[in-house]
Amino acid sequence: MHLSYSFHQGRASSISSAEQTRIERLFLMAEEGWRRSGDLSWIGAIYAHRALSALLEEASFASVVSYARQALVFLPRKEAVDFRVQMYRSACLLFVGREQLACGKVNEAREMLLQAKADNLPPGNQFLAVDIHLTLGQIYLAQGERNLAQQYLRQSLSEAHELHDEKVIAEAQRTLTGIEERGERGQFVEPLSAQEERVLQGLCSGLSNQEIANELIISVNTVKYHIKNLYQKLGVSNRLQASQVERQLRHSSYVDTQQQKPH
Repeated sequence: MHLSYSFHQGRASSISSAEQTRIERLFLMAEEGWRRSGDLSWIGAIYAHRALSALLEEASFASVVSYARQALVFLPRKEAVDFRVQMYRSACLLFVGREQLACGKVNEAREMLLQAKADNLPPGNQFLAVDIHLTLGQIYLAQGERNLAQQYLRQSLSEAHELHDEKVIAEAQRTLTGIEERGERGQFVEPLSAQEERVLQGLCSGLSNQEIANELIISVNTVKYHIKNLYQKLGVSNRLQASQVERQLRHSSYVDTQQQKPH
């Protein structure tokens, strides 16, 4: 999962373990003081800082999300907070929103990302904005909102060019190309076999390769073979993109069915 954060200046790896221990001790002291004074939003900022540090240290994304969720307990959505910690809330909403998207909870992800966008007040952080716009494009694509998806993806692509963010450029361009190739209703997607559809459902449900193999009573290597084939047919390169295309096709199928019903 790509995230381009450069707004957290410096590399965590350049800080010695002794310095990290000292910083954490200072955070604990500050947290105790803020709890006594009732200024809880700054406790949220501490957890947000931990989430960002975990990201820079290349810890698991689950760890990043865990800290972000703790931060949001003290930084509730749509509640007024000090403008100095709004960027922290924006970043945490992005982290948790991306996790929600990966789990197929698209509506929840959209609400979080729209709030993250609102929190990143102008002039805001450009690197944070790029990731928010890229993710919103992916969310609207998953919901079948092709025009909105293209709008946000093009915005993130333009911003990424200005920031020389090659990873976002590649991801946004790949997704835009995929939209164009699939067409408005996905009619250019090669049909999947019955077994490939079952494997795709497993991917969209968040199952591991081993869990899919157990459920379908096939080997893990066979699962990998089907995943490779369905990736090629859908024009994607990872599970998240496959889930997005599956939801878009399902949405398009539903629209077609409704339009064919007699009125």
